[in-house]
Amino acid sequence: MTIVAIQPAASGGAQEHYKNTVASRVNISDYRSEAGADFEVLAQVAKDGRVALWGVTAGKRGVNAKKYQKLSVGDVVLFTKEKHVFSSGRISALIQNPRLAKAVWDSDDSGETWEYMYALDDVRPQRIPYSELSQAIGSSLGDNYMGFRPLDPAKSRAALSLLGIKDAAAEWTLTVGQSGEIALPGTAPDAPVGSVYPSRNELSDSGVHGVRMQGIWTADKVAIGIVLNGGYEDDVDEGDRIIYTGDGGRDAATGKQVADQELTAGNRGLAAAMDQGLPIRVSRGRKLESTFAPADGFRYDGMYRVEDRDYSRGAEGFYVWKFLLVRDPAADQITMAVRAGDALGSLQPGRKSSQIERVIRSSAVADAVKKLYDFTCQMCGLRLEKATGGYAEGAHIRPLGMLHSGPDVLSNILCLCPNDHVLFDDGAIWIDEALARVGPTGGVEGKLVVRRRTGEVVRDLAVHREHRIDLDQIRYHQEHRDSGTRRLERARNLAASR
Repeated sequence: MTIVAIQPAASGGAQEHYKNTVASRVNISDYRSEAGADFEVLAQVAKDGRVALWGVTAGKRGVNAKKYQKLSVGDVVLFTKEKHVFSSGRISALIQNPRLAKAVWDSDDSGETWEYMYALDDVRPQRIPYSELSQAIGSSLGDNYMGFRPLDPAKSRAALSLLGIKDAAAEWTLTVGQSGEIALPGTAPDAPVGSVYPSRNELSDSGVHGVRMQGIWTADKVAIGIVLNGGYEDDVDEGDRIIYTGDGGRDAATGKQVADQELTAGNRGLAAAMDQGLPIRVSRGRKLESTFAPADGFRYDGMYRVEDRDYSRGAEGFYVWKFLLVRDPAADQITMAVRAGDALGSLQPGRKSSQIERVIRSSAVADAVKKLYDFTCQMCGLRLEKATGGYAEGAHIRPLGMLHSGPDVLSNILCLCPNDHVLFDDGAIWIDEALARVGPTGGVEGKLVVRRRTGEVVRDLAVHREHRIDLDQIRYHQEHRDSGTRRLERARNLAASR
């Protein structure tokens, strides 16, 4: 849900900072060098090249830094002085940048700078006495609201109600509320699939996509919506299937990719939605170069599932995250709220049919590799025994499907236990082929080494003499799962140092 943070700004220095960098806003072009990679982040949320900026120091023993970690894009900040809230704003970006903070505000008397920074939009004046705020959120009437303070969820809800601010993210919060209801993902009330909004602001105000600038909307570090509107060269839009390029690494002035993307912010949110099986909202804008773009404005196009992800070189030569999104009409009908007791489950769960296009895998090929290893995991050596016999899973080295187009053949499949299958697909463990080669008969000679993401050796991969593993697919996995190239380089550096 949306968190509300109390931000004191009563001292003379704080008031000067507020006047110069919030009320007047900062011309980000003046700080391009100091901002570094964060310049693009600020440029995306700037209006007319200017952005409202604030920041907090780490504080004693890092207390403020820990509080700062609780904030997310879309949260609301209340500025206070002289026993009242005098201003509010919504966080549009979060960056930690001591060099930029020092250039904007210098340092305090202890030498600290306000490096835990956030950009704001929708800044508006307020006049709310402390007594009124305290009564609304259930705080002590003697509370002087000293120090930077994110409120807990219950107090945040009360503060938003006092301000008359809609909490669009609340529809997605998977926690029990005071009313005894649990909110679940799904189509927003009064926003059926196909709803059209004249502007991005109206799309945001409707609650369909709760942030005004970012293409990826996250809440509680999980993506809950994206907007396709222009985008990246690597994007592919086939209507019910989308390859969506993540965010980061672009030059704000030219729109060109100038750096590798990282698994942070929105990219991590989309990965989390995939791992947790949560659907996300997809909206399209008129600037999208696709036959599925609306003629004008923005259109809400329903719920999609994040089916797969890939990390590889994009069209401009830099590593980018790509996510495969597949339309899931059944998710459009998820009920917005259920009674808290229902969270415990149902003795007679209902059923609903849905149709999603998937690559058909050959069970015969997977069965062959499992029988070859007698259902024993090639990575950890575990053999699971069920009442009906051994159990293992056929794991494709190069995944099947739209993003990877891997072959469904024995040389591209491993026999793994469920745990190692999940870790291998995620890139948390991988295979180093540096000490292996293809022998004269086509089999693998030498060693295939299983490593953790950090490069630490787990063990050698067990390879049956009749299992001709394709080393090209091993290399593909290294390159495309997580940040494969960097992982491989680290591992080989470790090997060279031994």
